[in-house]
Amino acid sequence: MDYKDSVHIPNSDERVTPGWHDLDYTPTPFNKSIETEAVEGRETCFTGQLPRDWCTASQSAHGGWCTGLFLATSRKYFQTKHPDRSQNDPVHIHTQFLNPLTAGAIFVALRELKLGSRRSVIEITLQRSESSPIVAIALITMGDLSAKDMGPSIPTPPIKITDRRDCQRWTDALFYYTDPTSRECRTYTPKGGPSPLWSPVLGQHARDQWVKLDDEERQFDIPSVGFVVDMVIPTPLNYQKEALRGFMKYSFQTVSLALEFKRDPKGIEWLLSRISTDKISNGTYDMDIKVLDDTGDLVATCKHVCLMTPRSLLGKKGKAKAAL
Repeated sequence: MDYKDSVHIPNSDERVTPGWHDLDYTPTPFNKSIETEAVEGRETCFTGQLPRDWCTASQSAHGGWCTGLFLATSRKYFQTKHPDRSQNDPVHIHTQFLNPLTAGAIFVALRELKLGSRRSVIEITLQRSESSPIVAIALITMGDLSAKDMGPSIPTPPIKITDRRDCQRWTDALFYYTDPTSRECRTYTPKGGPSPLWSPVLGQHARDQWVKLDDEERQFDIPSVGFVVDMVIPTPLNYQKEALRGFMKYSFQTVSLALEFKRDPKGIEWLLSRISTDKISNGTYDMDIKVLDDTGDLVATCKHVCLMTPRSLLGKKGKAKAAL
């Protein structure tokens, strides 16, 4: 459906998603799913829950959920432990995904690496429990995204954005059901291509993707941008005749994700993810993502390192490892 005809219709409405299936359990809103509690007497340790609907089709934690969890927990820690430093904002995060994690209890541990007057650096890890293997680890640079006295600003060429009023709504009932994380956003892509995943305007190696949170009462913030930059259909599927059926043929895994915030996204309703890939070779590929607002102002940048493995090469052990 066109933008003007569907912009206020939720994903669950069959007018935009024919064949919609409700989950057989109650889903958890993203902001609730990443809540943690400090362990009593241990201010650098936190516990929480990974809900079932924030796992991928492989039943493992979504990489964007992990990133959002790290961003939210780091903010909570600095607001509590270092309120006078004015460094409550994650400015940059590099996340490395190591092992899969199924729904259930989680343990998050944080370690201060450097406390500075303008920037501080912490390490944060995700585990099932304190004694279990690390499943994801990140380095986070903390600062103040609203600060105006950090250094010079030099104008650079503006980025031309796609007009979302000329875009089409992208939905898929089966994909929403098997990968519930994808339900979180309403997605629009440019018209004029052989599939909704790409158009000749940008090229087959790229995609423009407008997103809005499906909950009308919510707007973007720092943790939700961490989720959105990983809520991206792999660009190699742009080259598949039946794009989403490529998930049946290949396993896609994010090895690492590096996200830098250029400004605080709080209060933004719509974000444009401009995704491009430089090379797909020997089962590896990259994705470069620019996140922009309605005016073309750069909100964040993100770089993915990814794997694309034929499922025919994966044994039972390989399938489990491919989940994260």
